[in-house]
Amino acid sequence: MIVGIDCHHIKDQKGIERYLLNLLGFFKNEKEINFILYVGDKETAEKLPKSYNFKTKILKSFLGSSTAFFQHILLSLQAKKDQVDLLFSPSYFLPLFYKGRTAVAIHDIIYEAHPEWFNFHILDKIFVKWIGKKSAKKANLIFTPSEFTKREIIKFYKIDSKKINVTPLASDKIFKPVINKKELEIVKEKHGIKKKYFLFAAAIFDRRCISESMLAFEEIAKQYSDFQYLIIGKDLTSKKNIEISVKEINKKLERQAIIYFPNFVSSEEMLTLYNGAQATVYLSLYEGFGLPLLESASCGVPVICGNAEVFREVLSDGCFWVDNPQDSKQIEKAMRIAIENKEFYNQVKKQSTKKSQEFSWKRCAQKTLNVFKQIPTDQ
Repeated sequence: MIVGIDCHHIKDQKGIERYLLNLLGFFKNEKEINFILYVGDKETAEKLPKSYNFKTKILKSFLGSSTAFFQHILLSLQAKKDQVDLLFSPSYFLPLFYKGRTAVAIHDIIYEAHPEWFNFHILDKIFVKWIGKKSAKKANLIFTPSEFTKREIIKFYKIDSKKINVTPLASDKIFKPVINKKELEIVKEKHGIKKKYFLFAAAIFDRRCISESMLAFEEIAKQYSDFQYLIIGKDLTSKKNIEISVKEINKKLERQAIIYFPNFVSSEEMLTLYNGAQATVYLSLYEGFGLPLLESASCGVPVICGNAEVFREVLSDGCFWVDNPQDSKQIEKAMRIAIENKEFYNQVKKQSTKKSQEFSWKRCAQKTLNVFKQIPTDQ
């Protein structure tokens, strides 16, 4: 069996890169399937693992780095020429003109459920919704990380549930309880952390309620002068005002209570930051899964999170729940509990760590391979 995989996404989509590279890490041991990995440049090709059953092909375009031309024209033509039995896209959309059997990973359908959260031009919104729905209907197989997202796909696209396969994600192996006090102090000093801190680390969208969490922490900081709030992630909010808000709050508190670092950090540094935090903050109104929850829980650090339906699926009772993430008073209450109620804190910590152990990339990859093998090899 030959499976072609569109790998060009790992150049500029970190979440897709993590998903795909973890799958490939297990696919390389597969004996019944050969894989052709399609990329658009040598730089991306060098990120991919090597294996006896992998063949990497660079599809060069005279239009430069055009994603649309790569995916809808070059990929379609090359996959047909290679006579793949299945063409797999790990990132939402399929080539429009490809006629062979296909599989697609749909990690969420926020663009369908809440288009108002996107700052796209109206034509881009229409196109994304159109191609998303067309890809889902066209695919022979769909992979999605949660039962919640499966229900959303069925709800919005009216698709037969039998072709939708739930393959939960997992945190990387690096994320585990590790307390290297010397390394922690080095990383804390780098980011301006004095003592204790809450942590948010992800792309910052409006739906993740960062402004509300900062207002909540402003009240916490008035009482707990030894606490800070470290926010790591690119500001993708509609107002792009996170940095300004941080400066205003710090000015009122007359100290660097909130620290904003706009760039992502390495996995090794994130491991240290997770392990040193009192709790992580992941307040969101809607997600397809929620990897930051698992990363934090895998390190033995509880999460203060919003009551998004999928979060219950991922961590059950292993969180400090905030029913309404848009209410800063509720967030403040959760932060206070995480600081003051030691018994409940330890209970949540134990539950979240135990729940995180149910997820593994090996299970995700094996189920994906098993589903691939259900596809007939005669075109």
